[in-house]
Amino acid sequence: MNNYNKKYQIIESYGLFLIDVICITVSYGMAYLLRFKGMESPLGNREIAQIYLPFLLICMLNNFFTNEYKHFFQRGYYYELLRVVRYNIILFLVTGAYIYAFRLELEFSRLLLGYFVVINTIVTYAARIAFKSYMRQYYSKSRGSDKVMIVTSEAEAEHVMQQIEKDAAWSYEISAVALVDSDHIGEKIHGVPVVAKEENVID
Repeated sequence: MNNYNKKYQIIESYGLFLIDVICITVSYGMAYLLRFKGMESPLGNREIAQIYLPFLLICMLNNFFTNEYKHFFQRGYYYELLRVVRYNIILFLVTGAYIYAFRLELEFSRLLLGYFVVINTIVTYAARIAFKSYMRQYYSKSRGSDKVMIVTSEAEAEHVMQQIEKDAAWSYEISAVALVDSDHIGEKIHGVPVVAKEENVID
């Protein structure tokens, strides 16, 4: 169980942070192209880095102070959207304060910041949902996931399987069911085969 929790935390924390960094990079590039398309950009490499690096720092600090990725795989689509919107509002406000504090208004376009926040909201939400769907649908069925057998009673079998589906765990797959109080070997519960009863569950 400790190994499972460790793997779960690594994927949630480092995997999602990497995805957010990639989204920031892509969104910043898209916003830059949209803002200065067909124009000579007034921003040099130094000015670009002055904003890009704070974006990454704010992303890291936001995760540290708000547990941005906690229970990521249990969150629904709507709640995930709210978290992404909140995260980008924080990016906008803190970056805006940084630009004002360091007198970067003349060097950095506020329109570019606006483009970035809108694009990053869309890109980050899409990336997180895609990542969540991949881990649930494909990784759980891969060789790298843990295979689990559920041991329960006939009366509780439906409820247990429904609760597991709500949990939406990605790192394991329910591969078999054992019913301790009845013999339904060969049948299926929620698409999972019943393979044992009380007498042979240990086997």
